[in-house]
Amino acid sequence: MMEIRFFRKDEKEKLLSAINTLWSNNHVYVRKPEVLEHLVLNTPYRADFAGKDNYSYVGMWDDNGKIVGIYGSIPQKFNILGKEYCSESATTWLVDKTCGQKISGLALRDFCYSKNIKAAVYFGLSNDAYCINIGYGAYMTKDFPRWIGIQQKEAVQKYLLPNDTPKNILPEICLYQKEKKYKTEIDNLRKDEWNEFYFKKFAPITIGTQRDYTFLKWRYMESPILKYKIVTVIDNDGQYHGLAVVRREKILDGAIYLGRILEFVALDAESSIELATAVVETYGDIAVWDFYCLSDITAYGLEMIGFRKVPSWMNHVMLPTRFQPIDYEHMKINGAVYIDEKLRWKINLLSNIPWYLTRGDSDQDRAN
Repeated sequence: MMEIRFFRKDEKEKLLSAINTLWSNNHVYVRKPEVLEHLVLNTPYRADFAGKDNYSYVGMWDDNGKIVGIYGSIPQKFNILGKEYCSESATTWLVDKTCGQKISGLALRDFCYSKNIKAAVYFGLSNDAYCINIGYGAYMTKDFPRWIGIQQKEAVQKYLLPNDTPKNILPEICLYQKEKKYKTEIDNLRKDEWNEFYFKKFAPITIGTQRDYTFLKWRYMESPILKYKIVTVIDNDGQYHGLAVVRREKILDGAIYLGRILEFVALDAESSIELATAVVETYGDIAVWDFYCLSDITAYGLEMIGFRKVPSWMNHVMLPTRFQPIDYEHMKINGAVYIDEKLRWKINLLSNIPWYLTRGDSDQDRAN
């Protein structure tokens, strides 16, 4: 009889050994346990989900006490058009080949779903995990939408693209020269004011992981290794009209720099354009920016200054998706969003579904 339960805090070495054995030898979670603990121990919802003495990381033990399956759950809150539900995403999910992988894998996830989980978000799935999510009736994507904007075309052409890529197909950023309506702040997010904007204006018209102050503080401000900047636009009364989270990534020992946009939230044309402008002015040496989001609900400002969504059929634009090290093979990020069947009626499939899910979800943006 298999035992399935959360790893206890005092089983840290067992957990790291299981990841090293079952998932990947010398994985970043083993080399830098603080990265793992940020996701499955220090999350604000972990104690309610897994108990105060446990990681939110699930293990499967066989009759001999051997760990044969692991499932790293990241407990979160999920927003569906202004209503809050318990949710999770997975960071690692694997069962030993001797145990009936799909059935045992389902048992691991069902254990987590039994904890009142009503929604789940997964990106970067294996083929088996992708098929399992189809069976669960999840909403699936084979190509996580990506917007790119080029600030240094020559550098991108030299270091990141094949030599035969035409230069005129690259979407170049062009900033507006106009009087600004809003003020810009960096790393000065105020809890009450942001929550008022999020819950009253953004949450009621979107679907996705809840982006309140609690989430932003844990996910970005308390990140143990990666350093993020929070860019906001405010009016003269100090009220928020937009927020972005960005970071700078050194590539090829500093020969070129990438700008990652993890969050981009704005709901009117002027604030969206001014936020996009503030984002690309945050650093002075970025060659190319990218932004992943499941829908275009907030992309207006980025597109107005030159960002373009890369269509899945545009295979000749081979801008890498992984940079540490650079992987010149065009790798699409797949994903799944599970919503409890009792809640699916809230989603109108004939409309342009206002998903707001980004690379900041799951564990796609972390140290390597």
